[in-house]
Amino acid sequence: MEALDEEIKALEKHSTWKLVKRTLFLEKANVLPSTWAFKTKRYLDEWYCKTKARFCVHGDLQVEGLDYIDKYAPVFSWSTMRLFLCLSISNGLKT
Repeated sequence: MEALDEEIKALEKHSTWKLVKRTLFLEKANVLPSTWAFKTKRYLDEWYCKTKARFCVHGDLQVEGLDYIDKYAPVFSWSTMRLFLCLSISNGLKT
């Protein structure tokens, strides 16, 4: 229970999670299923150290237009950066 409390406090501290009544959103959005993932951290001599908890929501079940509107997935690769630098140098562009 201590690990659960720590995780909930961390989610509230970072404003990534807010507890709401389920009945308020049934018509407007899907209620996504969630689960708790637990991991036991141990010392080298295998004695119990502590348990960590993570709250996981099945975001792959969201419906576009109902649960979210915009998609944003920034992707960066060094090969793309090198390509842009080579093109800017070959075309004489200044930064």
